[in-house]
Amino acid sequence: MRKLVFICIYLSLTIPAAAATLTVNWNGTGDYTTIQSAINAAVSGVDTVQVAPGTYYENINFNGKDIILRSTDPEDPNVIADTIIDGGGLDTVVRFSGSETSSCQLTGFTITNGTGAPLRSHTIGGGICGGFIPYNTHAAISNCIITGNIARYGGGLYRCGGAITNCTITDNTATFSGGGLIECDGAITNCVITGNQAVQSGGGLTGCNGSITNCTITDNSTIDGGGLYNCNGSITNCTIAGNTANSRGGGLHNCDGSITNCTITGNKTNSDGGGLYDCDASITNCTITNNTSTYSDGGGLNRCSGTITNCTITGNSADYWGGGLRWCNGSIINCIITDNSAATGGGLDRCDGSITNCTITDNTAIWGAGFYDCDGSITNCIIWGNTDNQLYKSSAPTYSCIQDWIVGGNGNINYNPNFSLSDDYHLTPGSPCIDAGNNNAVPINILTDIEGISRFIDDPYTIDTGKGTAPLVDMGAYEFIPSIEAAMKLTPQTLNCSSNGKWLKAHFVLPEGFSTEDVDTAKPATIDSLTCSSDHMNVSYNNEGLVEIEVAFPRNDFCSTGLFGNIELTVRGFFTDGTGFHGTDTIRITTNKFELLLDFSAYWLQADCTRPDFCNGFDLDHNGVVDLADFTLLAEN
Repeated sequence: MRKLVFICIYLSLTIPAAAATLTVNWNGTGDYTTIQSAINAAVSGVDTVQVAPGTYYENINFNGKDIILRSTDPEDPNVIADTIIDGGGLDTVVRFSGSETSSCQLTGFTITNGTGAPLRSHTIGGGICGGFIPYNTHAAISNCIITGNIARYGGGLYRCGGAITNCTITDNTATFSGGGLIECDGAITNCVITGNQAVQSGGGLTGCNGSITNCTITDNSTIDGGGLYNCNGSITNCTIAGNTANSRGGGLHNCDGSITNCTITGNKTNSDGGGLYDCDASITNCTITNNTSTYSDGGGLNRCSGTITNCTITGNSADYWGGGLRWCNGSIINCIITDNSAATGGGLDRCDGSITNCTITDNTAIWGAGFYDCDGSITNCIIWGNTDNQLYKSSAPTYSCIQDWIVGGNGNINYNPNFSLSDDYHLTPGSPCIDAGNNNAVPINILTDIEGISRFIDDPYTIDTGKGTAPLVDMGAYEFIPSIEAAMKLTPQTLNCSSNGKWLKAHFVLPEGFSTEDVDTAKPATIDSLTCSSDHMNVSYNNEGLVEIEVAFPRNDFCSTGLFGNIELTVRGFFTDGTGFHGTDTIRITTNKFELLLDFSAYWLQADCTRPDFCNGFDLDHNGVVDLADFTLLAEN
C-alpha cells in the first residue's frame, strides 16, 4: 500500500497538469465574473483565461504567472473594442510582476482609464506596468487598444520588454516622459502610436530600445522628441508624421539606431530639428519632407552625424539655418535635397562630411541657398536652381554640375543638367552629367543609385568626361539608364475609360540579339511623365525568333490621370543588366462608346490579325480575324 501511495504522489508531481481555458463573463455565464479571480485560479505555464465582451472595472495583476489572457477573438476589431478593462482611475490597469516570460500573453483588449502604479512620489505605466526597476516583463502584448491612460512615466505602457504587436496606443498622457510608451525594449511591430502627449520628452515613445518596425507614429507632442525620444533600436518602414516638439526633434530626438525606409513628414519643432535631431546612426532610403523648425535650425535634420544614404529631403523649412540639413557631419550619398528653405543654408548648412552623388536643387535662402559653410568634399553632385547663391563659404566641388560656376575645380561643369521634368531629377539622353563623375569618390560599398539601379552604367552614346575606369559614374543621385528604342504598339488604340476593360497593354518587339532572359520582368515598366507602373509582363519569342514583350498597365490607374484625346506615350522597361528599352505610340482616350465602335468598324472582318497588337487590339479573342465574337466581347467590356 505504501508503495502505491508513493507512486501516486510521484505521478502527481511529474505529470504536467492538463491545459484549461477558464472563462470570464460579467453576466455570470462564465467560470468567473472577474478577470482577477480567473488569473488567481489559473495555473502558470498551462492555462488560458478567456474574457467575454463587456466592461470590467478592474486593476488586474498577473503576479508573475505565464498564462494567456485573451478576449474571445483577438483578431476581430469589434471584439477588441467591446472587451474593455477599465482601471477606474485608481491604479495601473494591467500590472506584471516583471518575471513573466514570452510564454505569457495579453491579447485582444481595450485598456483604459488607468492612472499608473505608485512608485515613491510618482506613478508609472498608466495603462500597463511591466514591473519595477530592475524588473520588466517579457510578456507578449498584441491586438490591444491602449487609450486614455495617464502616469508620470509611460502614460500607456512602462517597462514592457516583450513583443508589442498590432496595438493601437492613443491619447495617453505622461506628466513627465513617454506619453505612449517608455522603456519598452521588446520588438514593437505593426503598431499605431498616435495622439499621445508628454510634458517633458517622448510624446510617442521614450527609451524604447528594441526594433520598431512597420509602425505609424503620428500627432504626438512634448518638449523634446515629439514622436520618439532616445529610442536606440532600429527603426524600419515607419511613418513618423505630424508630431510636435516645443524644443528639439519634432519627429525624432536622440534616436541612435539605424533608420531605414521611413517616411518622416510634417513634424514641427519650435527649436532645432523639425524632422530629426541628434540621431547619429545611419539614415537610409528615407523620405524626409515638409518638416518645420520655427524660430531655429534644421528643418529636416539637425546634428545627425551618421551616414545619410538614398534619402529624399524636400520641402523642409527653418526660420534661421539649414532648411534641409544642419550640422550633419556624416557622409551624405545619393540624396535628393530640394525645395527646402531657410534664411541661411536653404539646402545644407555646416554639414562638414563628404557629400557625394547628391542632387541639390531649387532650395532658397538669403545666403547659401544650396550650401552654406559646408567644408567637407563635394563630389559628383548636381547643384542647380538654388536661389540665391548655389554655394557660400563652402568647399569647392569637384566633378559636379554647378549653375553659374566660373571658379574652376577639377571636372566641374556649368551646363544645364537636362532633368526630365521640373519636379523629376532623372537625367535625359544627352545630359552633360552622364559618365562625368569621379569613380574614386564613390564609397566602395555604394553599388547602386537612389533607386537601386547600378551606380556604374556606361552610356555608349556619351563620351566619357569623368575620372576612372569605365563605366563611369554619373553626376547626381540618379544614374542614367541607357535605353534602346524598340517597336511598340499600344492596345487598345482607342481607350474608352467608361468601359469595364481591365488593361492597357504595350506590345514590344526587341531587335535581334536579345533573349527572353535579358528582360527584367521583376521590375515594373513605366510610362514617361505619369505615375503608372505595370502590373505584369509576358515575354516570349515570335515566329521570327525575336523577343516579344507584352506589358499590362491597369486601365483604371491610367484613366485616373485625367488625360483625354490623342496622347503620345513612351513606355519604358528594363533589362537585367540595368539598361532599358522604350517605345512610343499614340492612343486616343475617350469616354464615348460611339467613337470606340467607329474605330472597331475600321477593322471589321480584317484577317491576319497576329501578334503583337492583334489588329490594334480589336481581335479580342486572338483568333486572327475581327468578327462578331470580338464585337460581343467589346460590348461586354
